[in-house]
Amino acid sequence: VLVTGGEDGFVKVWDMVEGQGGPQNLSIRAHNAPVASVQADGTKIVSGGRDGAVRVWSKESGQGILEVAGHTAFLGTVQFEGHRLVTDGTNNVVVLHDFSNNS
Repeated sequence: VLVTGGEDGFVKVWDMVEGQGGPQNLSIRAHNAPVASVQADGTKIVSGGRDGAVRVWSKESGQGILEVAGHTAFLGTVQFEGHRLVTDGTNNVVVLHDFSNNS
């Protein structure tokens, strides 16, 4: 599976194995501006857009799970592992989000 983010604000999930439902399985209107960064694991997708939004999506359904507010349009990268999410931007700000107490 390949997950991409585009200039059009869409995050797309591609099935790279032939014969399993076609090449593009899911298309999510994730942002109102270009997608700056995207990362996925087995169950979720995290995307960051030039609209300043960081959003978490269900990889299976494409439904929104969580939005992290307070970023600027200078958002550059999103990276997560477990319950931690790191976001950074060209405005010299790196933020560590810890969701260990969230259900």
